[in-house]
Amino acid sequence: MNKKIVSMIAILSGLLILLTACGSSNTAAYDNGYVEAAPEEDVYYAEAEAADYDGYEYYDDEADYAYYDEYDTDTAYSASTAAAGSSAAESAYSSNAKLIRRASLSLESRSFDETCTAIAQLTASLGGYMESSEIYGEEYSYSAGRTAYYTARVPSESYDSFLSAMGDISECQMVSRSESTEDVGQTYADIETHIEMLNTKLERLNNLMSEATKMEDIITIEDAITDTEYELASYSAEKNSYDDLIGFSTFSIDISEVLEYTPIEEPTFGERLGSAFVSGLENFVDGLQSFIVWFLGNLIGIIIFVIIVIVIVLLIKKLRKKSAAKKAARAAAMPYAAAYPGAEPFRNPQYQAHADEKKPEPSSSEAPET
Repeated sequence: MNKKIVSMIAILSGLLILLTACGSSNTAAYDNGYVEAAPEEDVYYAEAEAADYDGYEYYDDEADYAYYDEYDTDTAYSASTAAAGSSAAESAYSSNAKLIRRASLSLESRSFDETCTAIAQLTASLGGYMESSEIYGEEYSYSAGRTAYYTARVPSESYDSFLSAMGDISECQMVSRSESTEDVGQTYADIETHIEMLNTKLERLNNLMSEATKMEDIITIEDAITDTEYELASYSAEKNSYDDLIGFSTFSIDISEVLEYTPIEEPTFGERLGSAFVSGLENFVDGLQSFIVWFLGNLIGIIIFVIIVIVIVLLIKKLRKKSAAKKAARAAAMPYAAAYPGAEPFRNPQYQAHADEKKPEPSSSEAPET
């Protein structure tokens, strides 16, 4: 019985885990999905409507009024290009990563002027330029030395070469270095898709303008063209900004003039313990947050599993009670055997006397010796 119950619990647990995993994968696939394409029926209807009316509503006999329906044109355009736009965005993101690389360098120099000159020459030799340059203080004295802050822009393909050469500058020590890389491929692909869509829309609006004859239509189309051109200029400026950040890596450099380099010491045992404690605490918090997210995401499955476990436990208790009742009934039917385990079975005296009378008498040869 116990083996059957354990097997049943194991099978139910496996099924619940499988269902939970399938649900999680479906949710992740939905969350990571891209722009949903418009249904084919909507696309067809919108294109047919745009083709039939060509952006105009015909004259009404009663009102004698016509106007350009801007919203219908936008709807038809958006529906007809949604599928192509989302497909282009997915393809661009998967095939072309757009990386923005940045680095922050902190240096100490015993030859301040030579170090500043070497950095400027290195930047120029790699095809880069100085975006900003600031120098504070006077030549080194007993109180403090000069400090320089540079923002250097270097072509992305020369990023590693610049970083390596910075560590080889003489009379200079790199105190700290931090690097970061950001992939903006998805955002960049979305911007390109929007620009393409807006160019197509602008072309259609210009065609409609050339065919318009009513003043109301011309004014409405001009407003639509102005809005489209403004939106197109905004996306184009954003794309140019990303092109600059992707094409040229950014180096933030600060240089301190010193007489002697600051010794770089290994962390003490206490510092290592403190760092380990902080790291462990951060890992615990991250793990707790992940558990809470997982728990809430699978709460329904957990509740169902708990209910099934409770039902199984109740069934087990019920079966045990029935088994105990059967054992008690058997014990009540045999009180002597239960009270005196190992004793001879109880015999009725009358039945025993009758049985003794029927026993044959022993022969003389079998008589006991005296």
